[in-house]
Amino acid sequence: MQWRTRLKRLTASEKHEVINDIFGGETEYNKFYDAVSVAYRIAEFIFLAAALLFAVIYIAVNSDEIQYAQFEYMAQNFAYTLNQNTDKRTYLTYEREEDQKFTPYGGGLAVCGYKGVTLYSATGVKTAYIRHGLVDPIPVASDRYLMIYENGGNEYKLYSLYSEMYAGKSEYSIYGAFMGKDGSYALITSGGDGACCVLLYNKNFKLINKYTKYGSVVSAAISDDGAKILIITVGVDGNGGYSSELMLCTAGSESVDLIITLSGALPLDCRFVSDSFVVLCDKKVCFFNSAGSLISENTFDGSFDFADLSDDCAVLVFCNSRGVGGFTASLFDGSGNKVYSGDFSGTPLALSSSGGSGFILTGSGVVRISPDSEPEYTEVDGISSGDRIRAINSREAYLCTPSHAIVVNFK
Repeated sequence: MQWRTRLKRLTASEKHEVINDIFGGETEYNKFYDAVSVAYRIAEFIFLAAALLFAVIYIAVNSDEIQYAQFEYMAQNFAYTLNQNTDKRTYLTYEREEDQKFTPYGGGLAVCGYKGVTLYSATGVKTAYIRHGLVDPIPVASDRYLMIYENGGNEYKLYSLYSEMYAGKSEYSIYGAFMGKDGSYALITSGGDGACCVLLYNKNFKLINKYTKYGSVVSAAISDDGAKILIITVGVDGNGGYSSELMLCTAGSESVDLIITLSGALPLDCRFVSDSFVVLCDKKVCFFNSAGSLISENTFDGSFDFADLSDDCAVLVFCNSRGVGGFTASLFDGSGNKVYSGDFSGTPLALSSSGGSGFILTGSGVVRISPDSEPEYTEVDGISSGDRIRAINSREAYLCTPSHAIVVNFK
């Protein structure tokens, strides 16, 4: 004999009868939990309705700042997260283009040519190739966006790892750009009448400050949280020497926080290190605290061959006067302490720094300098003078060639 089982979905009242049979009939105890169940159901409905209402109001209020590309980015990022191979790729290939420029972006790499930009994630996966349509493109990246601006032109564009997020246009020609980690950015433009204008935008691409400087703006930097901007202007004093001004401002404010005057050296670059900042000059490197007080000044004879500033260190490479073909590297931490200084083998071709370490590309490989060890070497065949090194973190760097990039890892 075969037994057949028929399944039937019970109604709410039937479920109630079964529960009463199990627990001995209708009791005040059961009535209490019935009431609690109803209350939770009502609370669930109110919560879902409130969440939906909040989403509708938020989208309506911020409709001017929400773009289709942002939804596209969210969808692509979600799909990529689900399907990506977690094994990091150490060899990246891309189309060879004229005058390529390389910049780390979001832990990955952006390769910008005269036609378009190729984007790679932190795991080495190619996420997009996008034609930018700009003449003489210059890439600048932060953790949030990649910017490509037209050197000497008026246009610039910002990208996510997958698509173009925003296209902007300046009234005057752009000859420099800098980005903060939060996505805010500054453009250095020619302002007419011999003036320079620095345009500061927030992370939502809105212009919040315009600074007009009567002198040459050589560099600028934005703090990690986008709250501060530092602008360096260079002029000539009455004796024919350089007269340089460091201006520190709060983003969105119409007043100046402080002005510092530098003399006897030509500023070249600057960078925020937490809430303090560092200024690289042709004859010295200066470290200032958040109040603008000089906390460390390191001078040097002659000029350096290569220098690089990151948000936690400064690295300089000098020709060693003790012998032809010898070079010395100096590494400073964010407070201006010299944490390493010594010779290394090979002729330097490029330099990059990150995570408190410096990476020097030579004709035979890559040299890593750090405060906790002697120089480390990795040999690489086929290096040419046009290759570049781009630091990823304290132990990894991209070695970029015209056709491919490899990850050099110091374990």
